[in-house]
Amino acid sequence: MANDINILRRAVLQSAIASGVLGASASLLAALNRGTDIVLKDGFEDASWLTPAPGTFANISLNTLSDATPPGWPTSDSGAPFQNWSGGVYAADFGIAGGIAIHGSGHLTPGTPIYAGVPVFDLHTRRWTVRARPVSPIFEQPAGSAYYNIYGESIDPATAGHTYAPHTYDGLIYQSSANGGGPEGSLIRHYYAGSSAPTVSRAVHRFDLSSLHNPPTRLFDQLILTGTGNNYPAAALDEGRGGYWFISNNGNGPLAFIRFSDWSQTNYSNAIQYNDYGDHNLTYCRDGSGREFLIAAGRSGPGGVDFTVRICPIVNNLPLGFTLVVPTGTRPGDARSGGVWSTRLNCLVSYEARRSYQVHKLRPPAGALLGAGWAWETRTMTGVAGAVPAHTMVGPSPFSNGAWSRFVEVPERGVFIWCDGLNQPVQAWNVD
Repeated sequence: MANDINILRRAVLQSAIASGVLGASASLLAALNRGTDIVLKDGFEDASWLTPAPGTFANISLNTLSDATPPGWPTSDSGAPFQNWSGGVYAADFGIAGGIAIHGSGHLTPGTPIYAGVPVFDLHTRRWTVRARPVSPIFEQPAGSAYYNIYGESIDPATAGHTYAPHTYDGLIYQSSANGGGPEGSLIRHYYAGSSAPTVSRAVHRFDLSSLHNPPTRLFDQLILTGTGNNYPAAALDEGRGGYWFISNNGNGPLAFIRFSDWSQTNYSNAIQYNDYGDHNLTYCRDGSGREFLIAAGRSGPGGVDFTVRICPIVNNLPLGFTLVVPTGTRPGDARSGGVWSTRLNCLVSYEARRSYQVHKLRPPAGALLGAGWAWETRTMTGVAGAVPAHTMVGPSPFSNGAWSRFVEVPERGVFIWCDGLNQPVQAWNVD
């Protein structure tokens, strides 16, 4: 009887996936192909939460990150990832339906615990968990003390190897199972604010998302950026090439490409950088006509009051350099909004946080990539069943420190996932 039920479960899921009603992660498809027993939980019994109507968003989580936070860790947004200039990724191979992984903490009061490990929102169970976490808290390092080595790794025997985590900016990358990231993929983290060679290394670490407590593996002792002392990272996943593009958050370079297969680093010409003071997001894009390019967009100039967009075409596998373009339309109000290229929408999608109901879409021109015609479009969204945009809190007041790359698309389901607070709901936004 149990086998008959599982055969029926597989048939229903396979039919839903084939018809496009339901998306699936690589691990779920593999399980179906093997004939593995599928245990249906609430995430698949009620899949309608994944697809709110176009132009709307809905709360989908069954717990908050606060519920999953280990004892002794930060209990307010001031110490947690959302408030502290930190990013996120879509972890497609996590669990059986994928997940949203975030990582980061803040420069806190010396001796207080930081938010370590990798919080992941499981899109199947609709609950938070924290992976690759130390068994006990790790702390903000007091002046004159030595909690960490030059790679930002704890030297306390109880938490050895677990890393300091303030402000990860746009420096997070997801390494899929197909690209060697392990059964549920891995999160790649590029140093943090305060890393400046040679005193504090620009080390690169990999967090295995299938592990509950293992510390990360150090991939690079020192990322080679010949032209800069800037310590803010910006990275762009290029799954098709089996790696990612990297430059500093201020556009200091040169631009580099790092391969998952052997962790080799290719640095391009010193001319392929843009040197603009500010906080920029780097995104790899392939539009509907097959053009490949990088977009560097974000706040610019002293104080970050300006907003710039630069395009770097990729032709015959070679980046050609960054060129400033001036889009028409209304750009995001908070330039630390990050962005994700949506193949479905054929544009860069950016959310400014700040409890905004507006999502901004940057469309490329039909003509010359570096010519006129780049344009911002604004989509005003509506909450379902009383949902309001999730946001961080400082005490009783809402607070915003940018979205960075945490407005994450789940392509199989045609939605973007957003959360912005330890005690806030996770939301699905159907941007059209």
